[in-house]
Amino acid sequence: MNPLNAFLIAVAIVFAAKTAAWLLQLKTKNAGLVDAIWAWTLGGLALHYAIVGSAPAELAALLAVMGGLWGLRLGLHLWVRNWNKPEDWRYAQFRKNWGSNADRNMFWFFQFQNIFTLLLSA
Repeated sequence: MNPLNAFLIAVAIVFAAKTAAWLLQLKTKNAGLVDAIWAWTLGGLALHYAIVGSAPAELAALLAVMGGLWGLRLGLHLWVRNWNKPEDWRYAQFRKNWGSNADRNMFWFFQFQNIFTLLLSA
């Protein structure tokens, strides 16, 4: 797969993941769950690039295992830490400051984080 197509698929992956995180925070009112979804997404991008990339099979497998396991482990840790707990103070402060616009702003804040996710995955 050419690099542009691989990148466009990565953009779709992060958009879908952060949209799912936003929908989840609408239901739970706990935006801190996005931290776990971020880790899973970054690990998932390692898998994606390993599968579609042009690296030798052994190197691609190493990338998939290392990146995938890292994302899985960190995401599980963050999920357990944040599930059924009060919202992380950072997100609670955003929610308070944004008032009635909090849900809309949280969506765009989550999507803005995708820039850094994509840069880090590169």
